[in-house]
Amino acid sequence: MKKYFYSFSLLLKTAIFAIVISSCEKEGSFDTIDWKISNGVLTIRGTGEIKDFYGLFEIPWHSKRDKIKRVIIEEGITSIGMRVIFSCDNLTSISLPQSLTTIGSYSIGECSSLVTIEVAYNNPNFSSVDGILYNKDKTTLIRFPEGKQSVSVWPSSITTIGVGAFGGCRKIVSISLPESLIYIESFAFRDCINLVSIILPESLTTIGSAAFSNCSNLVSITLPHSFETFIFMRTAFQLCEKLVSIDVVNSNPNFSSVDGILYDKDKTMLLLFPRGKQSISIVPNSVTAIGDYAFAGCKYLKEITIPNSVKYIGYASFEQSGLTSVTIHASIERIYSWAFTKCPKLKTIIFEGPIGSMGNNIFTDWDYIPRAYELEVKCSPFTVPNSFLSDFDLDKSILTVPKGTKGIFVSDNIWGKFKNIIEK
Repeated sequence: MKKYFYSFSLLLKTAIFAIVISSCEKEGSFDTIDWKISNGVLTIRGTGEIKDFYGLFEIPWHSKRDKIKRVIIEEGITSIGMRVIFSCDNLTSISLPQSLTTIGSYSIGECSSLVTIEVAYNNPNFSSVDGILYNKDKTTLIRFPEGKQSVSVWPSSITTIGVGAFGGCRKIVSISLPESLIYIESFAFRDCINLVSIILPESLTTIGSAAFSNCSNLVSITLPHSFETFIFMRTAFQLCEKLVSIDVVNSNPNFSSVDGILYDKDKTMLLLFPRGKQSISIVPNSVTAIGDYAFAGCKYLKEITIPNSVKYIGYASFEQSGLTSVTIHASIERIYSWAFTKCPKLKTIIFEGPIGSMGNNIFTDWDYIPRAYELEVKCSPFTVPNSFLSDFDLDKSILTVPKGTKGIFVSDNIWGKFKNIIEK
C-alpha cells in the first residue's frame, strides 16, 4: 500500500511541476529589465529603457516568440527600443504603461495577428484609438496593428502618418486617408503587399522616402491639388511592380501627368515613370529633361527613343531598367553619370549625333565588368570621357559607323580602341 501511495505521490508532484513549468515557460533579465512568459503573456518590468536589438537572435524571448499572445509592459519602463516586439506571429495585443516616453523606430513589427495596442489612459505621450497607436494629441499615427484590416474611425486631429506606421500590414487591401492629413512619412506603407488602392486627401502636401515601397499590388495613385513634394522621389514607389499610373489632379500647381507618367507642372521634365508600365507612347514636345532616376527599376520597359526635344538625361535615370535598346538623338546636350547603368538586357545603343558632354560610367554593369554591346554612331567621332570605354568589352563589342568614316574612327584616340568597327 505504501509503495502505491509513494508512486501516486511522485506522479502528482511531477504533474504539478510540469504545470508550473508550462505556465511559466521562460524568464530572464538584462540591464535593469526583468521579463517572464507565463500562459502566453510576456510581461516586461523594470526601470528605464529596453535597449535596441539589432538582430532577432539578440532578443531574449525570441526562441519563445510563438508562445506569446499578449505583451504587457509595466510601469517604470520609459523607452522601447528597436525590435523589442518583433516577429511574434501569434501576438494579438500589447499594453503600454503610463511611464512610457519613447517608442523607437521599428519597435513593433512583423506581428501578423496583432489587432490591439493599448495605452494607459494617463500616459502623457501616447494614446490609442480602436487599438491603433497615436501620439497624445492624436496628430500622428505611430503604429497600425498588422492584424487589422481597416481604420474604422480617424481622429479629426490627425496630420501625419508616421515612419513605418503601416509597414508590413498585409491585410489592408484599400484605404482612404483622412482629409486632415498633411504628411506621409518615410516607409509609412512599405511592404503592404496586398494594398490595391489608396485615396490621398486634398490636404496632403508631402510623401516621404520609400513611403509605398514594395506595395507590389498597387495599380494606381492620384496626387491631390495640395501636393507639393516627394522626399527622395525615386524610392517613393520602389518595387511597386504593378503600378501603371501616377495621376495628378489638373489643379495641382506643382505636378502634371500624361498617360500615367509624372511630370513637372510645365511638362518640361519627366519625373517618374511607373514601374509597372511596359512602354511610353507619348512624350510631350515640351519635355527638355529626363529626371534623375525617372525610369530606374522599370524592368518591363524594353526600348525607348529619346525625343528630339530632350536635352538632358539625368543621373541614373534608367538604372536597373529592362531596356534592350536605346536611341539617343543629336539634340542631347548632357548625359549624366550612371544614366543607363546596371541594365542587364541592354544590347543596342544608337547615337544619332554628337553628345555635348557625358558623365562617368554611363553604361556600367552590376559587377563593373565590361560588356559586349552593339554600338552605332551615325555621325563623326565626338568627345567622350575616358571612362566611357571602361563600360565596353572592346574585343567583343561591335561599333557601326557611317559609310566612309571607318578610317576616322580607327585613328581616333578613344573610338579607335574598339576592335570591331564596321561601316553601314
